[in-house]
Amino acid sequence: MATVTGTATAATTTMSMRATVSVLADFVELDSLNASLLSLPEVHEALASVGRVRSWLDAKQGALARRLHDLSSESPSIVPEVRSPTPRVAAAAKQTRRSSGPKPWA
Repeated sequence: MATVTGTATAATTTMSMRATVSVLADFVELDSLNASLLSLPEVHEALASVGRVRSWLDAKQGALARRLHDLSSESPSIVPEVRSPTPRVAAAAKQTRRSSGPKPWA
C-alpha cells in the first residue's frame, strides 16, 4: 500500500510540475506578444493560453484558500476569509505597463 501511495504522490507531483512548466511557457509567450500584429489563428491560440494561465491561477488560489481555512481551524488568531488588498495594491493591479503610457487611439 505504501508503494502505491508513494507512486501516486510522485505521479501527482510530476503532473503538477508539467502543468507549471506549461503555464510558465504560456505566460512567457503571452508577455512577448504584440496583439496588433497577430493573425486570427494566433489570436485564438493566445486566448487559449490566457485561459490556461487563468485556470492555473484559479486552482492555486483555491488551494491556498483551502490551506488558509485549514490553518484557521488550528489557530483561532487566523481569519480564514481572504481580505481585500490595500488600496495601493488594488490600484497597481488595475494598471498595466501599457495603460501607463499614451493611448494610440486617443
